[in-house]
Amino acid sequence: MYTSSFIKRHICRLPLDKIFSTRELLIYGSRSAVDQTMSKLVRKGIIIRLARGLFVKEGTNIEKITVYDVAKAKAESFAKQIVAWGGHLAHKLGLVSQECDKHIYCVSGSSSSFKFGDVIVRLRKACARKMHLSTDLAGQFLQALWYLGKQRLDELRGSPWLPILLRRTDREYIRLSFHLVPAWLACPFLHWRLPKAAFHHTPQEFPYH
Repeated sequence: MYTSSFIKRHICRLPLDKIFSTRELLIYGSRSAVDQTMSKLVRKGIIIRLARGLFVKEGTNIEKITVYDVAKAKAESFAKQIVAWGGHLAHKLGLVSQECDKHIYCVSGSSSSFKFGDVIVRLRKACARKMHLSTDLAGQFLQALWYLGKQRLDELRGSPWLPILLRRTDREYIRLSFHLVPAWLACPFLHWRLPKAAFHHTPQEFPYH
């Protein structure tokens, strides 16, 4: 009884379009009690189930909720970071012509998958170094090349996309990110000038190796 009351109060206070998870409600009771309460609220039309363990309040405009919104909520409910998958970024940046599965994302924890409507969303485990790359253009560029692999990078080297695609600040970020990427990925950019910022930090802050 108390579990149900606490959960209803919690949901009542949430914004209309806020995605919430079963896991954030476990402070109010046992897993079985929380699951039973959520099932009742779904049957009564008070909340809408988006995917396993993810819900929104009735009245939410479901059409505005993207696959990424749901994937992000799913990852965060398990305390995982989420970033774009290299295959998607490679297509987005024009490094490959064939579009890959749009519904794959990299996460900092274990791999998993779930259904959102008719879509299967896949969360793939990525190494810590990939997760530390920035989400701006330079970081996306490195993620994409990392996904393509050494052989494809060797094929692309010398192509005009390198100087055209990247700004000076992007080049500087890449030059300072060698400690996060494999040696084969850093190699094509070794001739780029080392930014002045590198000389204002200790070796521990830029552990190139």
